[in-house]
Amino acid sequence: MNYAKFIYQTREFALQQNLITRGDSLLISVSGGVDSVALLYFFQHIKSEFKLNLAVVHFDHQARLVSANDGLFVKELCHQLDIKYYSYQKRFTGNNFQANASKWRKSLLTELSKKEKFTKIALAHHLDDVAETVLWKIARGSSLFGLNAMKISLGQVIRPFMCHYKKDIIEYMSQQGYLWREDDTNQTNDYTRNLIRNKLLVELDKIGKGRITLLDLARDSAELEEIYEQMTKGIDISNPLLALDKLMVLPSLIAKELIGRYLTNQGVLDVNRAQIENLYREIKASSNRVRLIILSRGISAKIDKNWLMLTQKKGSP
Repeated sequence: MNYAKFIYQTREFALQQNLITRGDSLLISVSGGVDSVALLYFFQHIKSEFKLNLAVVHFDHQARLVSANDGLFVKELCHQLDIKYYSYQKRFTGNNFQANASKWRKSLLTELSKKEKFTKIALAHHLDDVAETVLWKIARGSSLFGLNAMKISLGQVIRPFMCHYKKDIIEYMSQQGYLWREDDTNQTNDYTRNLIRNKLLVELDKIGKGRITLLDLARDSAELEEIYEQMTKGIDISNPLLALDKLMVLPSLIAKELIGRYLTNQGVLDVNRAQIENLYREIKASSNRVRLIILSRGISAKIDKNWLMLTQKKGSP
């Protein structure tokens, strides 16, 4: 994809999705990799047209010996483009490195945005990231509802590259002769994300429209979520008492999802499909007697006529 076409498509997508408005103050998360550097160049290109105020934030997880060089690269690029630069460093150890690092970044992005009064936080996720996330969620046993991966916008967060595949971004950057940093850990399969990206998605594409099908699932999941919200309006899952008359008029797929969200909201850990299916069967079985269904250690669901509630055994954590 040539430079002009890439800029035009991204600009039109951003406008159609209401991602940017004239005078926005944007905080762009830039790792130094091809995706985020391309995002920075895109906003630099349209900066004057939309009278944007741009700033960059870089996060160094100190997971690689050369990670500091990524920060120096981004800092120098910001100097060349006359863009304000922020940086944070933190070393993560132990399990769940990616999840903990992501939580840390999100927290700092929100904190910095509030402090410096940025109107938008721009991230460089693209369509391949969506496909990876959907496949990752399927592997972890997600329901259809959970496959609604990354939103194009959510609150302050915007993702203008959700109209591009990674190959489009690389082609645009290469044609312009722009430089970026390569993270060599992305080529290893030590992390689940890398395994999905480097092997599973590649194999799926070989036997069919793997990536496209995953994106379709994400869109279907988003539509299903809208239907869920409409059909469950007025049902409060934060209330310890769940009215079964409202639950039982719902289609089974919606009702089971509601039960799952109710259990999670009430503090049940690691809710699984077997628990939800069993509880739904018991609720459907017409009976006037009080029933107690064990969900997990010390926690049971109590079905009493038209109500569902949770009970906890004394002494349970």
